[in-house]
Parts: sequence; C-alpha cells; structure tokens
Amino acid sequence: MRVIRQVRPRKLLTWSPEWDWSRFRTSCHIDHRATGEVALTAAYPDAGNASHRTLLDHEALQPWTVQEIWMLNGTAPNHHVDVTDTFDQKIEALRAHRSQTGHRDRLATEMRRRIEPNTAAAGLPAGRLAEAFHVVPNQVKNRHSAPNGALGWPKKPIRLRMAVEPDRESSSAAAEWIG
Repeated sequence: MRVIRQVRPRKLLTWSPEWDWSRFRTSCHIDHRATGEVALTAAYPDAGNASHRTLLDHEALQPWTVQEIWMLNGTAPNHHVDVTDTFDQKIEALRAHRSQTGHRDRLATEMRRRIEPNTAAAGLPAGRLAEAFHVVPNQVKNRHSAPNGALGWPKKPIRLRMAVEPDRESSSAAAEWIG
C-alpha cells in the first residue's frame, strides 16, 4: 500500500491468486498466489482507502486508485502481449532462480512450449510468443470520489524491475519501482 501511494502507478502487474486447474502442477506455486493476493489487497481497497489514516497522518501519503490490475497466470486471460523480443531476458531472469531452474537444461524450450499457445489467442503469426494476462479495470464509478481522478495520470510511465540476487538460492526476488 505504501509503495502504491508513493509511486501512484496506473497499472499493477502481479500474479493471479487463483488456481489454474488446467496447469495445476506447473503454475500454482503458493508464493505466486500469495503475492497476487497481497498485491490485490494493497491495490484495493487499501491504497485507495482514505480510512487508512496511518500513511496519511504520518507520511502524508494520499490515497491512490490503481486504474488497471494485470494478472499473470490467471484462469481467464483477456489480453496478450508480444514478448518475442524479450523472451531471452525472461529466460535469463528465470535462470537466476538456480535452486529451481539450475537443473533444467531445457528451460528455454519448456517456457517457449508453455507460452506458445498464447500466440494464436493473441492473433500473432507463427514463431512469435505472447504472455497472457487477465486485465481488470479498477476504476471508481464516481470520478469525484477517485483520489487520482482530479490529479490525472503520472507524467512518466512506471516500470517494475525484478532484481534477483544471483548468489542467493531462494526463489524470491525483490521488486524495485523505477520511474
């Protein structure tokens, strides 16, 4: 909630907290689902809730409503993004999780096979790769009650960079907001 109020992002990218039963053995890690649950709770209702006085009173952080939630690995994807040009970076980031991927010689092939079905759904030509997201609008119906309704969008786009410590055997990664 604090980071959302500080950064004031328009979009939040996180894991879906839902079970994907069609990929049960490969996609329902508890840490991914827990991350999704915490991120969604921070985005709504917490970050936009004026009743959360601690951050307002002690740090002067005004309520903020994230306009869109983008969930990866959800059960009902409704948006696709061409990731062909960044696929190698994805594999490099996954390889940083040595305790989980160090033994997987065919990681790139496995990941390519996992996301290839998204290509047709995205309407992309063969050979391209797409990630699937469930995008949920989180807009307040009454614009007068939206804390960021009168303030407009941030001037600069917000990106989320995942920083992984290469010598760490943990599967966790630290997120850092950069603007």
